[in-house]
Amino acid sequence: MRRALFAVLAVPAVVAGCGHSSGPSGLTVTCNGQTALVGASQVTVQLDPASKTTLLTFPDPVNEGHTGTIPVDRRCTIAPTTQ
Repeated sequence: MRRALFAVLAVPAVVAGCGHSSGPSGLTVTCNGQTALVGASQVTVQLDPASKTTLLTFPDPVNEGHTGTIPVDRRCTIAPTTQ
């Protein structure tokens, strides 16, 4: 089951800007009921084979040109951020 879930989540989630202020402005990641990330333009889910940890990588919305990483050990939800 975990492999099937990983296969589905391994596809990068991307939000395209529509030019509307009320539309999605990025992605929000919520893990175990707590917000872990807001405003990422893309989130990629990867499995680190060495530690068997699931990692979320994303272009850092605060530090342009940098990549952020969040290790997660629980189920997370990735959804569009709306204003």
